[in-house]
Amino acid sequence: MSNWTIYSLGDSEFLEQILISLVMVTGSDDFTKAATISALLSVIFIGFSSMINKARDFDIGAILVGWIIFTIMFVPRSTVLIEDTIDGSVRVVDNVPLGVAASGGIISQLGHGLSNIFEQAYSHTNSHLGNGYFTESLVVLNSVRTKAFNSKVLNAIDDATGWNMYDSYYNYMKECTAKGQVTGNTRNQALAKNFFDLIKQDSSLFHTLIFPNRNDPNGETVTCTQAYGMLSTKLNDAIGSGTVHKILGETTGFKDRLLMGTTNEMGEPHSFMSNIQNSLDMLTMGGNVAQEYVKLAILEPIYMNAIQGYYMNMQDMTSALMLNQ
Repeated sequence: MSNWTIYSLGDSEFLEQILISLVMVTGSDDFTKAATISALLSVIFIGFSSMINKARDFDIGAILVGWIIFTIMFVPRSTVLIEDTIDGSVRVVDNVPLGVAASGGIISQLGHGLSNIFEQAYSHTNSHLGNGYFTESLVVLNSVRTKAFNSKVLNAIDDATGWNMYDSYYNYMKECTAKGQVTGNTRNQALAKNFFDLIKQDSSLFHTLIFPNRNDPNGETVTCTQAYGMLSTKLNDAIGSGTVHKILGETTGFKDRLLMGTTNEMGEPHSFMSNIQNSLDMLTMGGNVAQEYVKLAILEPIYMNAIQGYYMNMQDMTSALMLNQ
């Protein structure tokens, strides 16, 4: 039984299920019977056609060629190895018809080979591509955006600060940010600026409960202005921690691919933040914004939970359900 490799840039599990379904269909007796009936009907059709043409010819060669091609494509079986080009995982599907396996393998090998050739040929156009991967920038940024909000990351931040950061930010956003937006105090700046201006609420009137000592469940009540300054300072310090960087790299699944522990062309050490910054730079998002991007990935889910919690407290179930969708 021959082996063929198909490289998948998308969902390798979905491709595996398609091939398994194909094996089930082509491996049944009904499929072979259907092909046999089709061949028989073709012979009958050619017989009638020959009678109409006064039996001058009986072209059964086309049917024989078609049957031979069908036999070659669907009778022999082979093993297909589906290799995910993103994470390197391999899925194995046995008893795939040779025609499907061979055509998929040849086309995939050709596309994969051309991609490697072009990546090597054009890697000199950007120094960041020399040690990169196909679509690396988007892969890194999407992974950070979707996976940075994680219990391991939050625990690492708490370890670095000594705070209970999640509950502190949750309370702040529910009791300060949401109130400011509903009353219109932050509406204009939210429309004009970024996420961190959106959540900022300068008010000595509104108060919130924060937890500077994560072992103290009673916390500390401060004004919204004080809370924002204290939380921002602690989060910035935590995001700059090497321990938090390590946990972020492991959680997002790019610890090895982000070249941590190696140096760049200038002899400077690679780090989690420097590689995120490189990815942002490649997408023309210049400036030192890697830390801001990571903070956004962590805080945005807390913000959504806090706004939902605010509407639940206000008994506005419709808005709370809408935010939960």
